[in-house]
Amino acid sequence: MLWTLEREQEFTADVIQGHFRHLSEALGLSLRNLTRPFYVAMSGETASLPLFQSMEILGPDLVRARIRRAIDVLGGISGKRMKKLQKRFEGLG
Repeated sequence: MLWTLEREQEFTADVIQGHFRHLSEALGLSLRNLTRPFYVAMSGETASLPLFQSMEILGPDLVRARIRRAIDVLGGISGKRMKKLQKRFEGLG
């Protein structure tokens, strides 16, 4: 999701939600299960104000910073693992 948000020029709640819906379908996950970690990354809580609207208000720079920080707190991702994940993500179409 981070790679998609980095490329997005129109950072609105509807656009962000569309990206999440597309990814949840591609991964075979419910939208609820996919977004739960993002609630924590954005607000520090497992549930909070509407996620996509909150992300729009925070803006792209802060949203990406919070996602990166959450990844780091969880132990980070090695460069090799990151390349594998990015390749897999790009294959989702």
